[in-house]
Amino acid sequence: MTLRLFTPRGSAVLLALTLLAACSSDKKDDDPTPDTSIAGVSWSVDGATITDAKAQGQISGNTFSFAANSISGTGTINGLTFSNVPRAAGTYDLSGTSAPTVTGAMGYYILDATVYAATSGSLVVTSVGTSNAVGTFSFTGKMVNGTPTKTITSGKFNVSY
Repeated sequence: MTLRLFTPRGSAVLLALTLLAACSSDKKDDDPTPDTSIAGVSWSVDGATITDAKAQGQISGNTFSFAANSISGTGTINGLTFSNVPRAAGTYDLSGTSAPTVTGAMGYYILDATVYAATSGSLVVTSVGTSNAVGTFSFTGKMVNGTPTKTITSGKFNVSY
């Protein structure tokens, strides 16, 4: 049997092959390896990915700080802030045991007006330049003056300062 492309059967086969080639896999990127070509901060919380491409940092001596925020179409404000992060590659504990001293890195997640302080997790600085820092983060934050928690995952940053 000869397959002709412009017959109904041939067209159906061509369409099926095109659709199969265009389909993407459902594989999730669970590796939060930072992409140094993309500026900003991104993270996931409650199944949603939040991104702030304009996030900026600030240097203070041998540490840096940065903040990111995003407002959803419904007006929900999502934000992150990290402070007292050493300007050196390394893994920094966000357990809150050292906060709020000036020697411990601190992380906070803000949902509208509710603040969640990091109680466990880490921030990994993979590279520090004269004008930017790159890395990853994940943590669980506990509501300040409350008991609910939020878990922040797949965090990536490349912030200029």
